[in-house]
Order: sequence, then structure tokens, then C-alpha cells
Amino acid sequence: MEESIPDQYRLVCKVPGESRAKKDSTIRCPKCNTDMKLAVPSADAYRLGVYICPACRKE
Repeated sequence: MEESIPDQYRLVCKVPGESRAKKDSTIRCPKCNTDMKLAVPSADAYRLGVYICPACRKE
């Protein structure tokens, strides 16, 4: 994961398609461990979706 904007994280992978999160997978916030929500879909095969944490965004 990379944090490009505060409290927004993009999943990245080295090999395209290898580390894609499955639809039934849960992405957890690295700060508070709350389930994150998909905000922006994948940009390409290496830069996957952008996720936000609803709990951290409220602070």
C-alpha cells in the first residue's frame, strides 16, 4: 500500500494480477484496523484501487 493523499491508500503490486484483492477480501486501515472502502478503481495492472477509511476520514 502507498499513501499518496492523507488517509487514502492505493494497493500496488510488482507482478500484474498476482496480488489483486479478491472481491470477498477485506482491506484494513493501517492506522485503526477498520474496514476500508474502495474509492477509486484500479488505474492499471500495477496500481490497483484507492481505498479510504471511513473512521479516519471522520477525525
